[in-house]
Amino acid sequence: MRVCYVTTQAVSRDGWSRYTVEVALGARRAGIEPVLVTANPQVDPGLADCEHHVLLPNLFQGRATTLRTLLLAPQLRHILDRGDVVHCPVELYAPLVAAAAPHRMPFVLSVFGSWAIRPLETPLSRLVFAPAFRRADLLLSISGYTRDWLARLIN
Repeated sequence: MRVCYVTTQAVSRDGWSRYTVEVALGARRAGIEPVLVTANPQVDPGLADCEHHVLLPNLFQGRATTLRTLLLAPQLRHILDRGDVVHCPVELYAPLVAAAAPHRMPFVLSVFGSWAIRPLETPLSRLVFAPAFRRADLLLSISGYTRDWLARLIN
């Protein structure tokens, strides 16, 4: 089985990337092949021999970053076509993953506190993020509070 991780980076530097590294390493120990799609070329030593595509833009690059990111959907789709599952641990990439993931492919979205809620706070942003969050087959949240807020905002 191949799981594609769409994330900022695969080296432990922040919460999203640390989570990605730990999940991908755990999956690897269970016999699952991680495929990394990131914005950063650096990789944790334990994942150094994994398939790795540096495709994504860095986050927080100014206005309309999410809309510019959507232009990468065809390139991401080409990578995802060779996988079995896509896991997006970075909420801000969810619209791209939702646009690129083949319909048959399970889409797992991990959500964390304010980063799950913030993109849904304004009506314009909600138009882009709510459908992407709803497209996920599985939403993983470590917080009941975040889960409940998300349920209210995406329905």
